[in-house]
Amino acid sequence: KALPYLDEPDLFLEFGTFPKTFQDIFYWEKNLACFLWFDFYDGAMSTDQCYRLCKAWDCIQSNSKCKIIVMMGGTDFFSNGIHLNVIEAA
Repeated sequence: KALPYLDEPDLFLEFGTFPKTFQDIFYWEKNLACFLWFDFYDGAMSTDQCYRLCKAWDCIQSNSKCKIIVMMGGTDFFSNGIHLNVIEAA
């Protein structure tokens, strides 16, 4: 039996709110600034997470009136590079 298809979560949240469930990428808008949150485990990014973060950046640039994008990182880490457990050639 096939699993039901779930739509991608809405990236935009009201300023000062957080997702009700875990969502590793979301953003707020405040005046002309967008705050792009991304919370990856221990700050390490897989290739897929990098692509999704770039997609979120492109979404903000094309659908928003923001002039500034502030990259917020996670609650513990901003980024420490590539997730070593997902390197395909290793």
